[in-house]
Amino acid sequence: MKVKQQPVIGAWYVNSNCQFLRVWAMVLDHGKPNRVVLSYLSGTRQSVSLADWHALDLRRYPQKKQKQGVPSMA
Repeated sequence: MKVKQQPVIGAWYVNSNCQFLRVWAMVLDHGKPNRVVLSYLSGTRQSVSLADWHALDLRRYPQKKQKQGVPSMA
């Protein structure tokens, strides 16, 4: 069963292919979230609609607090 993950800027997620992705930004339309900009470890960025975001099979990756960069594997 999918759980609707709310996009959190800066948070890391793991998709069903075990790829890490991070919410890089949110695009607002009249003050409401409209699109989510994703950043992959490869550096590729992708913009998806909020509806498409909710259709993704994602799990939030638990991470220790750190400044920036790739998620800690510890």
